[in-house]
Amino acid sequence: MRVLLVTNFCYLLLPYLTQAGSFTDDLGNEFNFDGGEKVVAYSMIAIALNHLGMDAEQLVGTFGQRLTSGSDAFDRGTEFESEIFAADPSSEEKLFLASIADLSPSCTGYCKEFNIDTFDSLDADVVIGFGKSHQFRDATTEDVVGNLTARNVPIVFIDYSLQGQTCLPGEEGTCVGKSMIEIIRQFEELAVALGVTQPESLKEDKLAMCKAAVDFSAAAKTASVKGVRMLPAYINAGLNQTSYTANPSNDMVLRMFEELGAPILHNHKCSNCEGDFFWEYLPNAKYFKSCPEGETSAANCNECPLYPVDLWLYDHRISSDIISDNFETNFPDKAIQQNQYAPWAIGYEGLAVSYKTAANILKSVTAPLANAERIHPATDCTVIDVSSVSHKTVGLSPGEYACYNDDFYVTGYKDCASLESAGSAATKNAPQVAAVASLVTVFSLAFWM
Repeated sequence: MRVLLVTNFCYLLLPYLTQAGSFTDDLGNEFNFDGGEKVVAYSMIAIALNHLGMDAEQLVGTFGQRLTSGSDAFDRGTEFESEIFAADPSSEEKLFLASIADLSPSCTGYCKEFNIDTFDSLDADVVIGFGKSHQFRDATTEDVVGNLTARNVPIVFIDYSLQGQTCLPGEEGTCVGKSMIEIIRQFEELAVALGVTQPESLKEDKLAMCKAAVDFSAAAKTASVKGVRMLPAYINAGLNQTSYTANPSNDMVLRMFEELGAPILHNHKCSNCEGDFFWEYLPNAKYFKSCPEGETSAANCNECPLYPVDLWLYDHRISSDIISDNFETNFPDKAIQQNQYAPWAIGYEGLAVSYKTAANILKSVTAPLANAERIHPATDCTVIDVSSVSHKTVGLSPGEYACYNDDFYVTGYKDCASLESAGSAATKNAPQVAAVASLVTVFSLAFWM
């Protein structure tokens, strides 16, 4: 009875105190947590959960790569020369990762290492992994999943790219692309279900993302007025090489950009090129379509490329390449020659999906987008609701891009007023929460004495 009375009194605090609870993952599995469960997570998920308030006492280990290819800090043995790669952990985040167990200690890229003995020593209660099309990525292989299942360890799955009940490998045409804000909110919901108390810094992160989104959207409007077009791609320099253009409907970061007004060209314009639902495998000789057969350099035949790219969104994994001295020589595209490019932190390869990360990604593209000038002849945009399910499923026709239209954009990124008022309310109520918490302590002691 004493416990019931205290519990009922604590119910008054529910509007203010974080409660553990249930969570349904992207495989449809429902988990009921008591709160405080010890967690092992994919490394970038661990950073996202730390942004949301989960500390090293609860988040006890990670698996998978802790750095991204293309980074100046890709080698685990080197210190950061700079922090210009939005997809990589900051120095502070790197220190946090160093404070918890690493189940993939030899992993310097995509790998399947998951040290089950280290896992057993951590006495973890739950594992959190990611993937796409209802399949785990990287270290969460079938063998690892089998070992964890045999140990009765629940595995939470978050899809970093697509969603839908019929979204399976080979059936991606039925999938709906997820925007970054949707996945951020999934992790926020998961952290709450695991009993994490949200830190004061989370309010600051939300406001930072919101303000970054407002600035990005203004830059997108400026670029659209000038007729600028963007193309996301993994570029391999050299006329005899193949590059890979990306479908903006199926990547969380590109979805965020497009939902904030970015004029992104849709791919698969090459009629006889290979590819899949996401990538178009585009030989550079077909991109520089004016080049005669047998040409070894596009320097003199770059006037009329397959896509009228005014601003490249380059896959962050080629960050070290694109700033190298010979990249422009080997890929003499006019936008590259005029330094009109910006990093695209590719979403489905695994990011620390959080408000803080979203803010950093938006900031890294805003200035290049605002300053870009149209290089190629103007083309018409397409009026489309970029937030619609149909657009997030099939996208636009090859070579098209969406017109800027404030009516169609996702408000969750730019709802600054409600975030600021919520923050003010939280600050205003803080003394009340403290007072009620003190009363709980007093009543608890009284009933137990």
